Amino acid sequence: MSYQPTHELLKKYADVFVKFALRSGEGAKEGDVIFVQLPEIAKPFYIPLQESILEAGAIPIFEYLADGVTKHYYEKATIEQISFYPDTYITGKV
Repeated sequence: MSYQPTHELLKKYADVFVKFALRSGEGAKEGDVIFVQLPEIAKPFYIPLQESILEAGAIPIFEYLADGVTKHYYEKATIEQISFYPDTYITGKV
């Protein structure tokens, strides 16, 4: 079994990221939209990050990446699927 940090410790790290590190050290501001892409290995960090983002008054958007999904995609996708760039979607997302 591997080491699992406590919720309290993870919350402190989340507070540093969200309330101090974002926006070049200014921290998240009310109304900011914060997109977080989180791999499965970081799952314990999900709730503390969400808490910190909400406390800052920002809006969290999470994308959770389950183990094996990306590997499976690149093993099964065609070169056309891999090289496709959804510019309309990306423009709307940014």
